[in-house]
Amino acid sequence: ISGNGEDTFVGYHTRSLICLDRSGALRWKYKSDSPITDIAVSPDGNYLLATGGNVEGQYTNDAYYLAKDGRLIWKRQVRGINNPGISPDGQDLIVSGYPAQNTFSFSTDGRVRWEHSLFSDIGRVLSLTTNGRYVLAGSEDKIQLLDHHGEQLWNYSVSAPVYSVSLSENGETITAGTATGIVVFDGSGNLLKEYRLNQTVCPVMVSRDGTSVAALSDRLLFFPVREDMADRILFENNVSARNNTAALSLRPTTPTLPGFTGVFCITVLMGIVTFMVSGKRKGRT
Repeated sequence: ISGNGEDTFVGYHTRSLICLDRSGALRWKYKSDSPITDIAVSPDGNYLLATGGNVEGQYTNDAYYLAKDGRLIWKRQVRGINNPGISPDGQDLIVSGYPAQNTFSFSTDGRVRWEHSLFSDIGRVLSLTTNGRYVLAGSEDKIQLLDHHGEQLWNYSVSAPVYSVSLSENGETITAGTATGIVVFDGSGNLLKEYRLNQTVCPVMVSRDGTSVAALSDRLLFFPVREDMADRILFENNVSARNNTAALSLRPTTPTLPGFTGVFCITVLMGIVTFMVSGKRKGRT
């Protein structure tokens, strides 16, 4: 969905990509060479990077950069089950996939800035800083931070598959949601906090200033990560009918969300739930 909510982009395994307006009417349809498995939209909503499955290389292209009006700017073959990412300034386009174990950085005109061979299954999840200076990647058993040249700064082995990663704007606070909980690191890869929930956590999000984390298991959780703040949940809100999250050793307090602005929109199995920054549920569809 575009940042202003005016456009919704949908990819199909039948090798096509469509754009719908707010009313659900079709704006345009693009016929791709490969099945479409994932889409990243630039923050201004003017561009999208779509990727598809191409493990055997049977399709000519599997990465597509388009304008919001459906005009193709470029397409490339990357190979694999690919995961796209666009930096918030829209200038860095990242495609990472497995089992090819490669990550590519493209410029907006389609030039390859760098290519990096990574560990197995790196393409599961990606996150980029605003200026594209850092690329954070998570896999089946590792988390890795790259610089804007594709060079590895550090990696950390985890005991459970990684399903979501996020980092602050300056790259100094990093978090990951795994099959069993949440881990938080500083910019050098030092483990700051680890919360075991015995639940899959996805997605997880760091505030821009790096002081707080929002995470979703079967409930929405917020907590501080600064060293001078006590370990406590700032707010939690159930988002599903189930209520079987293992208890954290944290105490709920007044709902405040330092570092976050705007409205959160999260997806759950039965629909979409939106929350105001106060943690108050705004709606569900």
